[in-house]
This record gives sequence, C-alpha cells and structure tokens, in this order.
Amino acid sequence: MEWLKMIRLNKLIPIITLSLSLATSLQASTWELSSDNTIVGLLMRGNTSQTSISYQYSQSQNRVNYKWSDILSFSTWVDLESYWASQSLTNSYIESINQRSSNLPISVYKQLYSRDNYRLSTTLKRAYMRIKFFKGDMVYGLQHYPLGVGKIWRPTDIMNQYNPLNQLASDRLGLVGVLYTYERSALSQWKIMIAHSRDSITHKGARLGFNVNGIDVSGVIINTEQNEILGFDMIGALGKTGVNIYSEFALNQDHNNGDRTVQAIIGFDTFINSMMSMGIEGFYNENTSAGDNAKYQQWNYPGKYYLGHIMQIQVSPLINYGSSTMINLSDKSVIILPKISVSIRNNIDALMGGSMVVGKENAEFKSYPQQVFIGISYYY
Repeated sequence: MEWLKMIRLNKLIPIITLSLSLATSLQASTWELSSDNTIVGLLMRGNTSQTSISYQYSQSQNRVNYKWSDILSFSTWVDLESYWASQSLTNSYIESINQRSSNLPISVYKQLYSRDNYRLSTTLKRAYMRIKFFKGDMVYGLQHYPLGVGKIWRPTDIMNQYNPLNQLASDRLGLVGVLYTYERSALSQWKIMIAHSRDSITHKGARLGFNVNGIDVSGVIINTEQNEILGFDMIGALGKTGVNIYSEFALNQDHNNGDRTVQAIIGFDTFINSMMSMGIEGFYNENTSAGDNAKYQQWNYPGKYYLGHIMQIQVSPLINYGSSTMINLSDKSVIILPKISVSIRNNIDALMGGSMVVGKENAEFKSYPQQVFIGISYYY
C-alpha cells in the first residue's frame, strides 16, 4: 500500500509540470512563467563504507514574474523535488536545502510525502516584491543577496552561501529581508542589506561598488548575530592579454571571543578560443572552524590553502563539457566534478556527470562520495 501511495504522489510531478507549461501559452504582457525540470539517476559509492547506493532525483523549478506596473513587480520561485534511494535517505548529499532555513521568519519547506527511502517535497526558493525609484530600487522578501565575485569560493558571501560540490542542487539559499540599491552614478552604487528571522535582525550591512579605470571594485561590511565581516572585491581585465583577474578579501571578527580570521581568493579566467574557456582560483582560509558560516555553507573547508580549476568546452554545437577541480593543498586531497550536456532539442538536454576523489584516508575530499549520474533536463 505504501508503494501505491508513493507512485500516485510521484505522478504529481509531471502533472504539475505539464500544467505550468501549458500556462505559459496564456501569458499576458505582465506575466512571465518558466519551468526548468531535471530527472537524474545516481549511483553513489561511499569512500569510507565502500557501499554503493542508487538514487533517483527529480526537480521541477517553477518561476513566476508579475509586473504590476513600471514601478512594482513580484517574483516567486518554487521547487518540487522527489528523491528515491535504494537505502535510507540519510546521506547529506540529498538532504534538502530546507535544513538550512530554520532561521527564516517563514516556512519555506513542506514534505508532501516521506518514507524511509522516498521523499516528495516542495520548497519556496524566492518570493519578493521590487519597487523601482528614480535612482534605484528596493526589494523585500525571500531573496538572494548579491555578494562576492569568486567562481568557486566567496569569502564575503555569508548571507547566502551554496555548495559548489553539489552539481544538481547548488542554489543559494535565500534570506528574508530588504535590499535597497541606490545608483549614485553610472559607475557607482550603494546597496543596503537587512535580513531578519521571526523575532530579530540576523544580518545587516552595506556594499559600495564603483569602477576605476575599467576595474570594478566593491567594499562591504556585514554584521551578523555572531560575527562581523569587513571585505572588498575587484574584477577587471589584465591589460590587453584577454585574461580577467578577480580577487576577494574578508576579515571576520567573532563577537564572542574577539578572534579575527582572514579569507581571501585570487583568480584568473580567459577564453582560449571561441569554443573553450578556463580559469584558476586560489583560496586562503584562516577560518577553518565551522562557526557561524555553518548555517549558510553546506561544506565546511577545514584546510588553509586551496587551488581550484574551472573549464568549459563547446565540443560541438550540441555538446558542452564542463569540469571543476578543487585541491586541498594542506592534505593533498583532490575532487574532480565533470559534467557533459547534449542538446537533444531546443528545450531538452541530456546530462551525464559525477565526482572523482583522490586522497589519503581522513583527508578532506576523501570523505566525499564518488558518484556517477545520468539524466535529462527540459525547460519551457
């Protein structure tokens, strides 16, 4: 009987997706609806237990934007997710993003059905309104706060961190609050950020961005309940070489013990040719304890020095290959995350990817499971 219930509920995913897709044909000029859907099968092998587990993962990302007027608009983003596993759903890889939303003033996660090896749930990822002014705008609601410039690591982004190791669900978890943007000039702007929980303000800060001789520079200060971050970032071209350089620095002070730690990155990226791009990124990390970041970061980095590499290749007009590599220079562990997408039709892609880890026992990335996945993504 439980299996019958599961099957019936699982049928909700294509039904809801089809309904949302049909709704796009009814768009008025003030409405925008879109749906991105992914269905994958995973085979995961733990590096410590040496046991293999198979997963089936489905995700439907549904977005609605409504423009009330030139001044006022509304946006929402709701995910419908389904997990099935050959063993109990206890692995941290497939734990829902809701686990990090307990400090929000609203409930964003709802389990529609749950058993030992199956879960059907829905998650509200974004829900906000935007009011435009003469020289800026104000956004209030569940949103992502724009911070940092790093491609792999972002030291200044403690408000909505994500997991770069998760190839299927790397969405940043939003916070509820206000983001006010004021355009001081064509090359300069202020951002004021406030986020709150049910009964208190959890984050408040400001970001000043400006452009100097073609280089974008920003300074940021963010105060949380546990710590304060003072940081800056920059991004620009390295002369006429065709290479972009970016950097980010964060000084973190703990309110409880007064300890100060530094995190910083420096990166370079470029197009090798019209079909290939690559970049490297170095990460210096004094903040090796979990601390306040554990609320927002889904993978705690215990090492002090890291090196990352990103590559994108358009093998043909229909085939794209991408990979990310992260190396803990302290314990010499390595993780490689390759991914291939093949365009089947204008709105359908086939996916294949996985993770490969190298390192000694008890090394950081050695604890991450080796896995392979294959699936399909379609959108409207």
